[in-house]
Amino acid sequence: MPATILLIDDDLAYLELTTMMLTLEGHRVLTATDGRTGWQLMEKERPSVVLLDWNLPEVSGINLLKLLNEKEEQFRPYVIMITARSQMQYRIEGMEAGADDYLVKPFDRKELLARLNVGLRTMQLQKSVVDQARQKTVMEMAVAVAHEIANPLATAFLLHQRLSKNPAIQDNPNLKEDLELIGKQLQRIETLVRKAQSIETVVSIPYAQNITMIDLHQGGGEAKKK
Repeated sequence: MPATILLIDDDLAYLELTTMMLTLEGHRVLTATDGRTGWQLMEKERPSVVLLDWNLPEVSGINLLKLLNEKEEQFRPYVIMITARSQMQYRIEGMEAGADDYLVKPFDRKELLARLNVGLRTMQLQKSVVDQARQKTVMEMAVAVAHEIANPLATAFLLHQRLSKNPAIQDNPNLKEDLELIGKQLQRIETLVRKAQSIETVVSIPYAQNITMIDLHQGGGEAKKK
């Protein structure tokens, strides 16, 4: 599972060797030699996994964990603290501060890759759960909105039919043309309501800037059967 991995450590030899190893595994690797730069990369690049040293210039690894836990975000990276501090008290402190895993230097290459893969699987599972919950919420919202629109839409169709039979409108070409246009728009709304009520898959498309919207032409039951 290729992913973006951030290494934060002030040991240049470790950074070089680990970067080479992870790059050969197909990952995109970012590095930082101090806590402040590491934090900036975390916010900008949104890595899936962070390999974090304890002792860092500017901001320590423990303080970085605390900062990360204070951010109220849906997703946060999987953090593996990698340090020479092998005593149990440090392991406990690191995990309590928010580390997802703890690995002591020097470590075996296979062990690091195994723990990294656990982190990537965990992140993938978390994303899958969140996506499923989001899709369920969006589908329920779409159906609820469609239901609320259906009743006033039915009333609008009745009024349209009544007006269509009015002799004053039939004898006025402009009014008759406007009423026909209103009828077409009502039919379009009815089609969209039916698609929203039968939506099976949430497909998002760009709307404006960073906002997306549901594509009813792709997410409805009819689209899925094609």
